[in-house]
Amino acid sequence: MQFTGKILVERSALGTRSSVKENEYFLHCLVRENGLAAVSVTDKEYQSRVAMTMMLKVLDDFAAKVHPLSWTKITKEEECDYTQLDQFLATWQNPREADPMTRVQVKFVLSFDFKIVHFS
Repeated sequence: MQFTGKILVERSALGTRSSVKENEYFLHCLVRENGLAAVSVTDKEYQSRVAMTMMLKVLDDFAAKVHPLSWTKITKEEECDYTQLDQFLATWQNPREADPMTRVQVKFVLSFDFKIVHFS
């Protein structure tokens, strides 16, 4: 998956989003105009819109906490001093809790009530 994610980023243009299926998983890729990119691997149940929203938030937070001049110097995961990723992943495991739009959709579905009326 790591190899596929890397190729996906390399082949993506700046400012694009994409999703590809790899076996039973989906890889979602987001590449910002400044070249900063993120890839997430999800199952088929996890909505691509939610994955993209999460990655936008992660990249925004990363850009705010890690100086842009150091981005190109990071060649290994150990060289990156960004420590918030685990927290984001834990929060976004349940999209109903993390994503406002999903939360609204679930509330709407749960509160939607209908009746079948027979007219004779």
